[in-house]
Amino acid sequence: MSVFSTMFGAAWGFGIVCCANGIRKLPTLNRPWDHLLWMCGMGYVGSVYPSWEKGCLDRINLLRAERGMEPFQHTPWGFDIKLLKKDS
Repeated sequence: MSVFSTMFGAAWGFGIVCCANGIRKLPTLNRPWDHLLWMCGMGYVGSVYPSWEKGCLDRINLLRAERGMEPFQHTPWGFDIKLLKKDS
């Protein structure tokens, strides 16, 4: 679990509360404990998300192996999906 994903999740938590306060026409930093709770919650989600993604990829590749398909490869730009053309 990386520091970047944790901080990214915490930033999302802070942003969610600020947007919610803006929509309700409240001061941006109204009730600071809401910011703290959302930052902690989203920071936790951000810290465990890479392991959830890896587990999901492992399960998908297991199902693809059972069906005789190529596994997905995780690249920096997402998943590498190659379309196989069969000669008929």
